[in-house]
Amino acid sequence: MKQEQPKTPHKRNPFTAVPRAVARSVRSFAKRHRLSVTAKTTIMYAVIFALVFTGLGVLLVFSYRTYLINRVGAEEARDMLTPLAWLVLILLPLGLAVTLSLGGLVIRGMLTPVKKMIATAKEIDTASLSTRIESGNSEDELSDLAAILNDMLDRLQTAFERQNRFISDVSHELRTPIAVVQGYSELLTRWGLSKPEVLQEAIEAIGSEARNMKNLVEKLLFLARADKKSLQTQPESFHIDELINEIVNETRLISNKEILAGQIESNTLYADRALIKQAIRVFVENSLKYSGPDGRVTLSCYADEGRCAVVVSDNGIGISETDLPHVFERFYKADDARRRDGGSAGLGLAIAKWIADAHKADLDISSKPGIGTTVRLLI
Repeated sequence: MKQEQPKTPHKRNPFTAVPRAVARSVRSFAKRHRLSVTAKTTIMYAVIFALVFTGLGVLLVFSYRTYLINRVGAEEARDMLTPLAWLVLILLPLGLAVTLSLGGLVIRGMLTPVKKMIATAKEIDTASLSTRIESGNSEDELSDLAAILNDMLDRLQTAFERQNRFISDVSHELRTPIAVVQGYSELLTRWGLSKPEVLQEAIEAIGSEARNMKNLVEKLLFLARADKKSLQTQPESFHIDELINEIVNETRLISNKEILAGQIESNTLYADRALIKQAIRVFVENSLKYSGPDGRVTLSCYADEGRCAVVVSDNGIGISETDLPHVFERFYKADDARRRDGGSAGLGLAIAKWIADAHKADLDISSKPGIGTTVRLLI
């Protein structure tokens, strides 16, 4: 059998091994004595200066000694080298002193932006999230660091403001149904046993508000799971035309308004069928809710440049140009008619937008007040 050759140890480069050993020693010393970055950097440069100066001094002395021995002899060379050796010994501490003083000043000046960043960061709290770190005029790593920190603060401020607005909106949406339930419960306590009509009215009202709160909580849980990225899609192959016809038939059973199947083309999708259906139902429910007694809702699906377009259109009250860019925001209700509608929390379109984004689909809404609204989902 062929014997394996013993592995030869890796030879370290002395030109890199010495600086690394110096750096490790300085870091260990600084860690034990809790030194600042300025002190650690200054000490490291001082040690490097001492090593380089000593090495050059020794090299100079020995080179000059060899030269003199060849010219004047060993005895005379020793006498001539003594002053040079003393000069090297005297210049070494002077050089160290200059390195420590000038190096400390230079490094302290270089770290001034960092100290300003630290001071600014200490002042930032939830009441002053709009404060930003100054990057200065330098175009270096510190400027990049300040830009990254400011970008992080922008995201934190946006998230914090969104959370506060979210809590305020949830409180507002729950205040009304809770007040209604409380009012009817007091009404039941006073008149429920003696007046059957009051009892029936209270039961129906409490049941209606309970369903509204249940619907709101389910939507909030959906968005919470979506925000935590714990809500996963379950794609499968299905026929979109069958899904549209299914939604049309189901909607006709629960609504007296005119539900039409428009241009229906057979097309196979690979997506989460339940989520796509949920998004389309959001559009249909909005169309039904904001259409008059003679409301008409039309559903269509057809191929569009290699993708599938699902279109829901109505002849309802429409949305103004001012409100249209905000309809996907949570708890946003466009106009007065929508604000007076107590059954809507303004979360349906936000959920539909998340479903569209999860499928990398394009979602577009066009609307004209008094004419109607068209929602187009391109998957």
